[in-house]
Formats: sequence, structure tokens, C-alpha cells
Amino acid sequence: MKVLKILTAVLIFSTLFGACEQSEGDGLILCPTGTCEDHVQVSDDLYEDGPDDEHMISNAFIFDDCLDVTFRYGGGCGEVEAHLFASTGEGESLPPTRFIRVGFQDDDDCEALLVYTKTFDLTPLRSGAHSTVLLQLEGYEEVLEYNY
Repeated sequence: MKVLKILTAVLIFSTLFGACEQSEGDGLILCPTGTCEDHVQVSDDLYEDGPDDEHMISNAFIFDDCLDVTFRYGGGCGEVEAHLFASTGEGESLPPTRFIRVGFQDDDDCEALLVYTKTFDLTPLRSGAHSTVLLQLEGYEEVLEYNY
């Protein structure tokens, strides 16, 4: 009975943490949340002119249909909002490329360096003719590959 409990615990642990990734730059262990908090908003107006307060993306990864974005910003005493905006067009590549950016709004004057992570549902970015879309996230060097 005790062996069964240990094996069950090992199975649960490996299931929960098997999908985790270690980021290259800062050594953080990133684990998917399993649910997306918000949807990408596909709009050229928002992509060009939506909120764009100062922030620095430190990591981004895709798990299932979710994009987890971790970024740093100066704040700590007010509300912040983060949205994911995508332009409506696709780049001329195979697979197609979509251009996305985090629209960040920071309504506080504090300057503590904070880390914020938000997860976005990518399903609105699926291309009908393909099963993969490359995502070019503004402010992030790596091109992200979204397979569905």
C-alpha cells in the first residue's frame, strides 16, 4: 500500500512538472498554468495604438493553446493591465508569421522592479490552411512556434 502511494505521488509530480521548462537567460523554472487568463485581441488599431507603457519581456513560452508571458516593470503601488494584441495580417512565410505584442498599462508611480506573468489564449491566431503559426512577439528575440 505504501509503495502504491509513493508511485502515485511520483506520477502526480511528473505530470505536474514534466511540462516545465527552464528559461535560458535567468534560470527560472516555468510551468504552464493549464488555463489561459485572457484572449489575444486581433486588431490593427490596438496593435498599433493600444497601451504601451514601459516593460521588458523576460520570457515567453507556448503550452497547448496558451502563451505565457513573463515581464518586468517598475511599479508596486497601483493597478496594472496586460493584454495581447495581434495585427490582422500574416507575414509571407511558410508557416505563416503573426505579429503580436503585449499592451501594458501601468497606472502607478512607484518604481520597484516587479515580475508579472499572464497567460493568453492563442486560438484566434490559427490559420485555416496550416497547423503551425510562427509568432513574432515584439520585444522578445525568439520566434515562437504555435502548433495546433
